[in-house]
Amino acid sequence: MEQGKKFLIINADDFGLTEGVSEGILHAHGSGIVSSTSVMMNRPFSKEALIKANAYPSLEVGVHLVFNKDRPLLPRECVPSLVDQDGFFHKNVFLNRKKIVLDELYQEFAAQVNDYISLMDRQPSHLDCHHWGILHLPFFKVYLQVGQLFNVPVRVPFFDPKNYPYSSLQELLKDVPLFNLNKRLLRLRSLAADSGLVFADYFCPGFYGSKISLESFKTQLENLPPGTAELMTHPGFADSSLYSASSYNKLRLKELKILTSPGLPEFLLQQDIVLTNYSELKSSALILKNNQEIVK
Repeated sequence: MEQGKKFLIINADDFGLTEGVSEGILHAHGSGIVSSTSVMMNRPFSKEALIKANAYPSLEVGVHLVFNKDRPLLPRECVPSLVDQDGFFHKNVFLNRKKIVLDELYQEFAAQVNDYISLMDRQPSHLDCHHWGILHLPFFKVYLQVGQLFNVPVRVPFFDPKNYPYSSLQELLKDVPLFNLNKRLLRLRSLAADSGLVFADYFCPGFYGSKISLESFKTQLENLPPGTAELMTHPGFADSSLYSASSYNKLRLKELKILTSPGLPEFLLQQDIVLTNYSELKSSALILKNNQEIVK
């Protein structure tokens, strides 16, 4: 991508979580500035959500890998370390990290991607992960291995914790310990760089939680550095099933209203920000690689 310019992926997480969340994400794309989404393949509404997404060909869809909510796609006897006695994923994967067999995690992640491919007859645009258990180094290595298996871009959740108040980090990361966070994030980014996978230069997790507003959102956009960035969002309509599915419910509607605010497309133009997606990011990376090979 052109040097010195700002390219932004605005990804809506949790596609398929509920019907209302999925409809909200489609609305945030059709009437707002969301350029990408990622689907939870282990949710009952995921397949219907993907079918509806076919009506929005400009909306990219990746896989939102899950290993801490609901049930795995694989039979519980195939992934016993990932589940509790009732067959549900452990909710706190950091607390249970020593129990989890990494090959079982790899097989479950691969099954979720294969389920997407079998339904959509194409590769997902990218991979990302539900919540923040992926910040545990062994889990992140598995995540990268699955990205390499399918040769798709991945989200690398690298950001500078010093830019976020402690209370905001706690609200965002929940069960993930904040101790030594910056050192861990740097290590994950280094691993991603060594993997050969495509990922954005920057990751923006700050559009989340009780303090979000249109003003704070615009400030994040104003502060974007040149290069490629992904901004994580969670828009949605707060239907009745959302309240039992997620503690993050009413705020999804607030996010949706901000992301569809009049004048935001013009504001992006004023800031010289170009909306993009992971497919364009991957294509530009391949072009750059091919050009480098020609020069050699």
